[in-house]
Amino acid sequence: MGNESPCKLVGRGIYTLAEAAFYARVQTRLINRWFFGNKQGEKVFSPELELKDERVISFLDFVQMLAVRELRYKYKVPLRNIRDGIKEFQDRYGIGHPFAREHVAYLFQKTLYIRQQDESEDNFYTAVSGNSKGQFALRRVVEVYMQDLKFKPDGLVEFYTAFSRPYKNKVKKIVLHPEKRFGEPLVESCGITPQTLYEASITEGSIEAAADMYEVDPEDVDIACRYIDHLTPSTAHHIAA
Repeated sequence: MGNESPCKLVGRGIYTLAEAAFYARVQTRLINRWFFGNKQGEKVFSPELELKDERVISFLDFVQMLAVRELRYKYKVPLRNIRDGIKEFQDRYGIGHPFAREHVAYLFQKTLYIRQQDESEDNFYTAVSGNSKGQFALRRVVEVYMQDLKFKPDGLVEFYTAFSRPYKNKVKKIVLHPEKRFGEPLVESCGITPQTLYEASITEGSIEAAADMYEVDPEDVDIACRYIDHLTPSTAHHIAA
C-alpha cells in the first residue's frame, strides 16, 4: 500500500479516481488532472493518500474536488487562480484543505480570499490569488461553501449529503461519511449502499420486494434508485479542464 498502512486509511475515506468521478458527476480525466497533472497543465493540489499501485483520493480530497467543480462550473474561475489560492492558503497561512473547512475560503468575481479577524474580532478578507493577492476585499465576498456539507466543531468537514428527498414527514438522505464504509455512499436511515438496494430492486422485480428482502422502508430503496439514476453518465457535468 505504498506509504499508507491499512490502519491509517480508517476514518479518512478512500476513492479511486473513477469512483470519485462517478460520485461527483464529472469526467475521470478532470480529477486525474486536478490531482496529478497531465500534458494540459500542472495539478491543482496533491492527494492526501499515497498507494503503491493505484491513484486514489481521500474524503477531504473529494470535498476539495467538489469545491473546484463548483468554482469551475458555476463561477468559471481559472485553474491557475485556484492553484495559486490553495498554495497561498498552505504556504502563507498554514491551512490545509481550505475548501473542506467552514468560514475560511471566499470568492469575489474570480479571486479567492481568506477570512481573517483583527483584535476587535471584526472580519476582513485578504486576496490569496490573482493580481489582487494581499489586498483587502472592498466588496461583499461569497463563501466557497456547499450547503450539503456538515462540519465538525473545529470547522473541518464531517460528512457530505450527496442526495436527499422528502417522504411524507421525513427526509431520506444519501451520505458520504469517511468513518463509515471508507466513505462509500450510504442510505443514511438504514446504512446500506444505494447500489445494493438498486440492484436488489432489479433482481427482485420491484422496490417493495427489495425492501422486504433487506427489511428496510420502501422509501430507502426508492431514494437509492433515484440516486443511482442521478449519477448516470448522461448527467455528468462537462467542465473545461
